[in-house]
Amino acid sequence: MMRILYVWIASVMLCVSCSWHRHVLSENVGAEDRYLDSLAVKFSRYAIAGQNDSVILNAGSVMRRAMAEKDTVSALYACVFAAQSWLNAEDIDSVKYYLDVAGKYIEYCSSPFINVLYNNVYGSYSIRAGLDYTMALDYYLDGLRWAETASDVDNQACVMLNIANIFYLQHSPDGLHYAEEGLRLIRMSESAGSYVKSAAYINTAQMLFLNDSLLVAEASLDTAWTMVKNEHIYSLYSPVLVLYAQLSEKKGMQEEARDFYMEAVRFSRYSDHGTMSQVQMLYGDFLVDKGDYEDALACYRRGLDISVGSGSMEFYSQLLNRLADCSWMTGDKEVSLDYYRRYSDYHKSLSADKQDAFNRAVLSLKEVEHESEILQREMERQRLQHSMIVLSVVTAWTLIVIVLVFLLYYRKKTAYRRLVEQHRHYAEKLEQEKRLNSMASSPSRELFCRIEDLMVKEKYFTQKGITLETVAEKVKTNRTYCSKAINTFAGCPFYKWLDSLRIEEATKRIVADSSVLFKQLAEDLGYSSVSAFSKAFFNEIGCTPSIYRDACRKKPKKETDEKIAFS
Repeated sequence: MMRILYVWIASVMLCVSCSWHRHVLSENVGAEDRYLDSLAVKFSRYAIAGQNDSVILNAGSVMRRAMAEKDTVSALYACVFAAQSWLNAEDIDSVKYYLDVAGKYIEYCSSPFINVLYNNVYGSYSIRAGLDYTMALDYYLDGLRWAETASDVDNQACVMLNIANIFYLQHSPDGLHYAEEGLRLIRMSESAGSYVKSAAYINTAQMLFLNDSLLVAEASLDTAWTMVKNEHIYSLYSPVLVLYAQLSEKKGMQEEARDFYMEAVRFSRYSDHGTMSQVQMLYGDFLVDKGDYEDALACYRRGLDISVGSGSMEFYSQLLNRLADCSWMTGDKEVSLDYYRRYSDYHKSLSADKQDAFNRAVLSLKEVEHESEILQREMERQRLQHSMIVLSVVTAWTLIVIVLVFLLYYRKKTAYRRLVEQHRHYAEKLEQEKRLNSMASSPSRELFCRIEDLMVKEKYFTQKGITLETVAEKVKTNRTYCSKAINTFAGCPFYKWLDSLRIEEATKRIVADSSVLFKQLAEDLGYSSVSAFSKAFFNEIGCTPSIYRDACRKKPKKETDEKIAFS
């Protein structure tokens, strides 16, 4: 069986791989199946060779012809490969276009190959485009399920490394388990090349470093460095050299650390733009610690220029914050204030919460006079408030990641469930503390009551085209407050809660009348199609509506009011 492995590096260590397998997408294995196989092989070979232009050109031609002939499966293949290549080319807008087109067809495709690739590309895009770690994790875990279905060890490993990278980008040591599991699977693989193995060792070394396991981290990094040098994998030089620099700093070897940083900067031209901007940022941090503020500012500016020019947003916010702090240290308070404004504006665009306390505080500096004492007091207040916000955000992200992993692996009796269980008790504790704190906020509780009255009592959930924005407008608040109230008191995101209300109503209708038409149910409950209703029903109940209805028919009359459970 032919097997192809392709890995893409973004930022520090974001791996996207795709292993080609024999895929069966039609009932009749014949010319169509062979054609799809040939497409996969053709695009994969171009991708491995780094010929992104060839992928884009050929994929565009295939997509246009396939859509004209209403060949949705071929169009899907072309779109996903085009999205991957545009991601490698760091054209985020083009990535989004092709992912949107692919999203119209992906739910009808049963190929593990294309589903793994689609989910990995979307996960990477979510981080690159807007640091949406929750969405990235969701797609990575979906890709993991498809890789498991195909017994694809290589892709299972790469998804594990992707998940670990989410933690790394947030400076959280909790991703070590995923890095180690990814490395273990890579070492088991017979087809993984030196590039993939090196990436796995680097990823593991990064997470070990965050866990202060310096000796083990250095041993893992040494292994990676040997492979990188022997195979001349220049794109991985900078991540290795930067980590060597950080290890040297920890050991008090400052001059050696400086040399490593300078080498990392020199070789960063072979890496992607995310890595280039990160290297400049970390070298700038080193210079700040040494009091070289002017040189540090130059590094931060270069990193910001790279980030802005390429659209690589992984370190954009951090660079703005560092430029603001460093400019303040040099006495250039006007420039510092400007960087803080840009930092604030960016976070507003991410959160869509114009009432956010941190943003209001930063923007309030517009009206503050620039006398030294006044500015110093204001900056101290801002830094304290910023630290509190960062702590809250990190805690919230950690909780969301843990809960998502737990929910997605709940039904799996595999080795990965152990990874979820390690966070389970911690998640429950954080969830409890969060809810208790939220309960103390009577406005938030009152807002949720209004939302609940609208959705449940008035059965607003049956309307088509419901969004978080329309609900917020109905209860006369903004999207952010509405989302926060639902997450706190419903215990899940808005769209998950919406589906649970709709499917609960659907089960009641089926129990009451097992002859009800699913098309009618879907329309009555606000779904755009029967397939969308069926998918939501399966995700909520664990079986299809047909199976549920059949079970209801088999039940005695007295049991129809009880919830039917399926494994």
